[in-house]
Amino acid sequence: PKFTFWKAGNALNSHVIFLNSDVPQWYRTGIPGISGGIRGAVKAILDFKKDVGAKRLVMTGSSMGAYGALLYGSMAKADQVLAFGVEPILGVPGGKTDITRNHLQYVYPDLTSLHLPPTTVYYGGMDINDILGAWLLRKRKRADIICINESQHDTPDFLSRQKRLGTVFNDMVQGKEMSNFGYSAGDADDDKTVHFLWALNNLLVEKNWLEIGKRINSHPLIALSSPLVQYLQGIANFRNNDLNGALETLEHMTTHTPGFWEAWMNLGAVNLKLGNFESAIKSCWNAVKLRPHRSIAHVQLSHVYTKAGLNEQAFDHAEWACKLNYSRPEYFDNLAKIADIVKRPIPDKEILQLNYDRNVKAAQEKFADYDLKLS
Repeated sequence: PKFTFWKAGNALNSHVIFLNSDVPQWYRTGIPGISGGIRGAVKAILDFKKDVGAKRLVMTGSSMGAYGALLYGSMAKADQVLAFGVEPILGVPGGKTDITRNHLQYVYPDLTSLHLPPTTVYYGGMDINDILGAWLLRKRKRADIICINESQHDTPDFLSRQKRLGTVFNDMVQGKEMSNFGYSAGDADDDKTVHFLWALNNLLVEKNWLEIGKRINSHPLIALSSPLVQYLQGIANFRNNDLNGALETLEHMTTHTPGFWEAWMNLGAVNLKLGNFESAIKSCWNAVKLRPHRSIAHVQLSHVYTKAGLNEQAFDHAEWACKLNYSRPEYFDNLAKIADIVKRPIPDKEILQLNYDRNVKAAQEKFADYDLKLS
């Protein structure tokens, strides 16, 4: 959610500098409005530290912000860095940095070559590049790593739901041992699993599900120990039309890692293919509860309702998909088809655009059930 770090940071008994920019390369080119590029931004941070008499300098960020926290932290000789979902090497296939390539791709290609402050990495166990990044920092810089198994590239969101983001921020500011809330080091703590995932990475970028399925089936023990590999096995079975295999794998996955929304959504798709409408509805509902603001979860639930002949419910969630992503014309086309059946009006796209933030908040308030406690 917007301003998650701002809200958690301002609750601390500390001075806070909040860096954000519409310029996607800011984390390796510097902050717009501060001359001198990264060196100028680092100097401005150190000047602020001196002016307020701060005793500790700590940095944190998520994704590109995590890269910035490590790079700026290294240059400013920060006391500690807390990074969420970081890619210390830019340009890894399937990573998040492909869209921000520029001439500085080669100036700061590998953060693990720098002298980094003491670092803790929170990463998502369902994001292959999060895992690779955490592993690199653990191996090369002895970073402490903490895995949230059910998270993708959004670990701060998981922590903020349970009021835990402020706790880890306070730990960092106070110089305490970082709270892990019982989470383990995860897949990035196992060299064999990471090497296996790295071998799969290009295949995932190519969406070569036939070969992915073969590779995973030849390493059954890794699939049993790694939630991500198990999920990929389920998707490979589904894409390769092994519906019973996909059903078994995804049911096992959702039993042991119940908070991963995409597993529920795809389990719903498998059940729909098998004609298990009741199970498909339940699975897709769980995906909506876990990710109420994601339009695709509502699209899938609407699709299941349509196939089950429950058109009023199908319209409701097709409409929510449009509210949560007004830029997708295919969503409005689907809504129009259902509207013809149920004789209900279609909302105006411009109004949905104006009310987007309000609709995201409304979806979270209406549907969120992160522990899947409600029927």
